[in-house]
Amino acid sequence: MLQEKFAGKQKTEDRFDQVLAEIRDLREESQRKWDESQRRWDEQQSEIRDLREDTKANQVEIRAMREESQRKWDEQQSENRTLREESQRKWDEQQSENRALREEPQQILKEVQLFIRKYDSSIGAIGSRWGLSAERAEQSFRSALGSILEESFGVRVG
Repeated sequence: MLQEKFAGKQKTEDRFDQVLAEIRDLREESQRKWDESQRRWDEQQSEIRDLREDTKANQVEIRAMREESQRKWDEQQSENRTLREESQRKWDEQQSENRALREEPQQILKEVQLFIRKYDSSIGAIGSRWGLSAERAEQSFRSALGSILEESFGVRVG
């Protein structure tokens, strides 16, 4: 009666062997998968290390490029500042020169007008002296001519 409900010893042992074989196969499959997973993990870790090293190298390179760029920027700003200052200096000089040129004709005009007044005054004074001198000379000439005529020709000049 029990044989109907329970399997025999051989059948039970076969079943145990089969289950043990399946467990062994599962364990081997699991170990193979674990090893494969571990290999991939190690590869990924190696890639990550390489990427970190590359990243560090890139960061150093980027830092050097940034510093060089900043240095060039500073040089350019300094040069621009120098050029602005030079331009401002030249602008101020030109403005000063322009003011002087605008004032110079007025100053020259004043000086010319002053010179013309002095010249007119001098010419007037010379003309006045010459006129007086000419009048005296004319009177002297008339007197001399009158004396010559009276003495030489007996003519009376009046």
